[in-house]
Amino acid sequence: MEIEKDVLIKANKSDIKNGTIIIPPEINKLASGSLSLLPDLKLVVLSEKIEKIPNFLFMQDSSLKKILFSSGIKEIGAFAFDGCRSIKSISLSKNVEKIGDGAFINCCNLEEITFKNKNTILGKGIFKNCPSLKKINVPSGFNIIEFADIETSHTIINVCDFELEK
Repeated sequence: MEIEKDVLIKANKSDIKNGTIIIPPEINKLASGSLSLLPDLKLVVLSEKIEKIPNFLFMQDSSLKKILFSSGIKEIGAFAFDGCRSIKSISLSKNVEKIGDGAFINCCNLEEITFKNKNTILGKGIFKNCPSLKKINVPSGFNIIEFADIETSHTIINVCDFELEK
């Protein structure tokens, strides 16, 4: 890993162990694109200190299947998951406050996403070109009008009462 102070500048193919990258606790920030274009990356485990997933972080990581969002994540940048075709399900923590434009664009196999914060601000086109999206789980009080740009008519928006995470 290329690291400057507490910022991950770029991860390399050699940092992937059994398809997984674990971001060490001494890293507080991720540079834009620092985890993009990594072949064979299937799972990313983020440290609790990371608060933002920057723009273009996982762009075109077509083998990425899962990311374990820490409770520290408050923001997901624009186009952060653009082209992550292997992700099928995402569950965001209750601390996610903002999701940038096109964050999940071209995630063509994304089937389900769960929001746990009713006040999450959504950017434009976050689900553009996500034809497999079937289910969006939101807490009661979530502004469902935010999903006006969903392109599929078969998507179900499920309003849930989530238990608070510990």
